[in-house]
Amino acid sequence: MDAGDGHPNRQFAILRLTCKLWKDMGRLTLSVDSFSHCLTSNDLLLAVKGGHVESLRFLLTRKELDPSCEDNQLISIASENDSTEIVRLLLDDNRIDPSAADDRAIISAAKHGRTDNVQLLLSDRRVDPSSKNDQVIRVAASRGHTETVRLLMSDSRVDPSAENNVAIREAAFRGHTETVRLLLTHPRVDPSAEDNQTTIDAASGGHTETVRLLMSDPRVDPSADDSYAIISSATWGYSETLRLLLSDRRMDPSARDNEAIIEAASRGHTENVRLLLSDSRVNPSAQDNQAIVSSADQGHTETVRLLLTDHRVDPSARDNDAIVEALCSGHSETARLLLSDARVNPSAQANQAIRYAALLGLTEMVRLLLSDPRVDPSAYDNEAFTMAASDGRTETVRLLLSDPRVDPSALDNYSIRMAVSAGYAETVQLLLSDPRVDPSARDNVAIICAAEEGHSEIVRLLLADERVDPSKDGLIRSAAASGHADIVKLLLSHPRVDAAAQIPEAERYAEQGGHTEVVQLLNDYKRQMSQVHAMRF
Repeated sequence: MDAGDGHPNRQFAILRLTCKLWKDMGRLTLSVDSFSHCLTSNDLLLAVKGGHVESLRFLLTRKELDPSCEDNQLISIASENDSTEIVRLLLDDNRIDPSAADDRAIISAAKHGRTDNVQLLLSDRRVDPSSKNDQVIRVAASRGHTETVRLLMSDSRVDPSAENNVAIREAAFRGHTETVRLLLTHPRVDPSAEDNQTTIDAASGGHTETVRLLMSDPRVDPSADDSYAIISSATWGYSETLRLLLSDRRMDPSARDNEAIIEAASRGHTENVRLLLSDSRVNPSAQDNQAIVSSADQGHTETVRLLLTDHRVDPSARDNDAIVEALCSGHSETARLLLSDARVNPSAQANQAIRYAALLGLTEMVRLLLSDPRVDPSAYDNEAFTMAASDGRTETVRLLLSDPRVDPSALDNYSIRMAVSAGYAETVQLLLSDPRVDPSARDNVAIICAAEEGHSEIVRLLLADERVDPSKDGLIRSAAASGHADIVKLLLSHPRVDAAAQIPEAERYAEQGGHTEVVQLLNDYKRQMSQVHAMRF
């Protein structure tokens, strides 16, 4: 023992639990009984969890320890482990009730597939395997513990069809085929319960072999609930399950107005779409071509490509909603594919395609759209351009500027005002290079906004433009009120700015905002001006 440990008695008690046989302790000169006062219920728990049979055997002889504490938790924990001997020891102790807490022990054993422990517990007349509406067999089935299920089915008290056949439904949902096979042999089990929910659940999980097994049962109707099994497998991308279901003449793959192909397309399950298209009953243009619209919206390019091969599919449906949705969602490759189809009109919905492509900065897509004579980049009062500029899409702005139909000064130079406000210096510089753009529009609001927002680089760019009038009242005040010292310094040093007239108001706003650096700058400027004035006179 560690001499530095303050609890040698406790350490000795723990050491005893790790020994294979208590008789080994006889070699020690210390008396076992002299340490018995150190034992607690936690030692029982350690022995059970560690599978220390002989340690547990000894501990159960100690009257001061209660193995039934906490509502007989000990046997529940033992039952979920793989030591049958531990469970047997506990069952032999008359203080323990294995049926406590609604037969928690046998439920735990079944949940973990401890068949031997279940068998031991079943031998105790106090244990009820049908407790809590046959939860024991339900948890065993849901986890695919086939042998445990087999044992439970041999007990006449157990009803494997309890809770409306939830045992077989849970097993099917998780793809435990052998467990399902076993349950099907029981006369009370009905695989068609809940409108054939068992088959639907198996299909939803893509458990093909389980579905195949269920379909071989004459009681099962895989087309129940309006062929929902086929819709479910198509939706979640289970091609093999879908192929199996399609082979059954009872199935209708066009059920619910062709929901199967629409759901498969919207999720990009191309192989499932291919399978469904091979069935003449399926109409890929159902619900006004919802399949291709949904697929385009999600950017499933290969699925869209496949749908376009079917003559029934119209990519221009709903006023060309497919390409508009593709671009609105930023799926340029899908949009490019749709544009290659002559039926698609990229100018639909008031040229919404180019407007959204510009907003998202999809420059190459904008270039492609501009190559189509039907597309008007100036639609909606040059919205494509203003949206691109407002979001700092410089390369898209450059491309649109090269088109003579675009007017960058539209809406009283809205584009440069928005680019300035958002701080996109590169875009502002590009706009200033176009003679049609007036940076002084709306009484020089652009530079006032730049000063207020703290965009020093943009203020510098605007000051360099002769059209901008920086002498407007309030310019220094705007920068000072927001605490932008670098801009205040820039404006104070600029020859076209009438700083003296603005300083008192700017100083007041800076003080109110607690911008000490700005206040210091303004005071320094006043002193410099006073010195200059004194030198002159």
